[in-house]
Amino acid sequence: MLDNYLLTNGNIITMDSRDSRSEAMAVENGRILRIGANSDMADLAEAGWPVTDLQGQTVLPGLIDS
Repeated sequence: MLDNYLLTNGNIITMDSRDSRSEAMAVENGRILRIGANSDMADLAEAGWPVTDLQGQTVLPGLIDS
């Protein structure tokens, strides 16, 4: 599993009170670091973070409850 990675060009559903959607997400050590536009992730991509192009696929939040 990658520690740090970017998901771009997606339909990222945040499930916030405004039902916001974004196109990119940065994950650091298994936790969401940043959600926003592809351009908001440019600094991380330039720093060498692995990028996965979602090609419009949807990302939904998941819950883990033990």
